[in-house]
Amino acid sequence: APAVPHSVIQRLQNYDFPNNLCELQELIHRALQQARCQNQKKYPDVLPEDVFWTPPRHQRYRFDIWRWKPYLRGLMRSPWLWNSLLFGLVSWVFVLVNLWLWMGPQDRGHNGALNLFWAWWWPLILLSFPFVGRLWCSICPFMVWGEIAQRLSRALGHQPGRWPRGESDLWASPVLTAGFVAILLWEEVCNLGNTARLSSCLLLLITAGAVLGSLCYEKRFWCRYLCPVGGMNGLFAKLSILELRAQVGTCSGSCSSYACFKGGPADGEGLRTSGCPLGTHPAHLNDNRNCVLCLTCAQACPHRSVQLSLRPPAADIQRTMVPPPGEPGLLLILAGDLSLHHWQRLLGWLPAAPASLSEGQLLPRLAVASLALALPAGLFCLARLVVPRPRLLQGLYGLLPLVWALLLARHLPLGMGEAGMLLPVSASAWAPNLSTSLPSWSADPHVIAFCQSAVLLVGWIGAVVLLRRQFATQRADWLGASVLALVLAVGGRWLLAI
Repeated sequence: APAVPHSVIQRLQNYDFPNNLCELQELIHRALQQARCQNQKKYPDVLPEDVFWTPPRHQRYRFDIWRWKPYLRGLMRSPWLWNSLLFGLVSWVFVLVNLWLWMGPQDRGHNGALNLFWAWWWPLILLSFPFVGRLWCSICPFMVWGEIAQRLSRALGHQPGRWPRGESDLWASPVLTAGFVAILLWEEVCNLGNTARLSSCLLLLITAGAVLGSLCYEKRFWCRYLCPVGGMNGLFAKLSILELRAQVGTCSGSCSSYACFKGGPADGEGLRTSGCPLGTHPAHLNDNRNCVLCLTCAQACPHRSVQLSLRPPAADIQRTMVPPPGEPGLLLILAGDLSLHHWQRLLGWLPAAPASLSEGQLLPRLAVASLALALPAGLFCLARLVVPRPRLLQGLYGLLPLVWALLLARHLPLGMGEAGMLLPVSASAWAPNLSTSLPSWSADPHVIAFCQSAVLLVGWIGAVVLLRRQFATQRADWLGASVLALVLAVGGRWLLAI
């Protein structure tokens, strides 16, 4: 018989089992059915946690979009829509962008691909999190080429390994966080935002990780566990007003194939799929972290159990939530991006501080950049000496809207100041005379500053509301955390001053 992890035992002990032994027996039977290898009666040595689903808490204030507009369901789950978008457009646009970065001018003022990457992609991806969560990951070019490599390898006879079950987050989360640290340091120390070939190297390096992950394991193992961008997307997807979930009662009462999770042939209304690319069942999702809204589960389901719903913002963040291993560290590193980018205001007074992080001796620059990036994590470690860990984590996740607002405000000067110059910048290398007549726009610095202040105000209000949920019975803690959020918002606005 397969073993059961200790974390699962704890979860089952904390569940009250209103139907007693019958419910426990059905829960174990369902877990075995999901974990069994397809077309075989072989079980893994250890049953993974994600095949044990207990009914989640009652979800209130949900608006089912597909029940409101049924035709959208048929349109959005069409395979041709996703396949033509992924393999017919995204894959080749990614190739053209990298060629442009390598063969075109190397500064952002003359290279349109560099303008697209830094002035368009970063602000827009941050702006999208509260609305569509992790949707970008479903059309990400890194994993598109990973899937192409996986299909080619299978055609040549290579079979990727089965999805590794178990607590992969325990070892993968530190690797993911370290990858994001390396990216942020590389960006500042080597001036990636103004160096086209180095920006392309960053894109190709992440793509290489996706390709290797796809050759080693089936589905999107890299996307779920190791991709630095995917880790950031999964964290901020908790703020989204959109969620994709399945009805537990329908799945347990009507389904025995679990095709949305494992993949399988067409069944009635359900289409043939290879299963969820992130290896999760839509009825087991507790938050948006491991859902990229690819709608594979909706394509495979023959019972119309999967629902696409609108919900209150940040509905995933609750007092009883258990943070995944390593995710609080990633949140602190993302907050450190602000102090790293504006390091001169914080650390410019140090005697050993260099004049610039992009010029001069490497070791001093790297040391100061690492210190600036580690400032939020250092303050968090100091707070742990006086604040109990559960309460500290509740406050940290309550500040998630403010961290999102700070990062968006940090990228607004690029987005509002340079994104509108895409056409003139793109034409400047091959038609200088034409570039001056092409349409363009650039926001006034006062307008950018106003928008930064507005974004931070929205982030602070969101943090206050979320902290109220986190500290529902602890009024003093809520007031103290709200004041801290205000101090951080004002301090962040001072750092961001143009």
